Amino acid sequence: MFFRAAILPHSIECGPIETAWYNLDMVRIRFTDQEAKRKALAYLAGRFSFKSWATGEMLVPESALGELAVEGIAFSVERPAT
Repeated sequence: MFFRAAILPHSIECGPIETAWYNLDMVRIRFTDQEAKRKALAYLAGRFSFKSWATGEMLVPESALGELAVEGIAFSVERPAT
């Protein structure tokens, strides 16, 4: 059984036991309030891969930053992902 990795620009096949692939152009951001984070989650779902933490931080692709800004969602860039 194979799964498709949807987080890369192109699809690759990897087995379920292999290490997950991640987009290396990810940025850690923080939202000004919970409402902004809720709006961002709703907007990003289905459009971009992301990781969210209860601390208010979120890991998003660099390409998502412009789209969040256009949507009027306030955020601050913490640092590039390591």
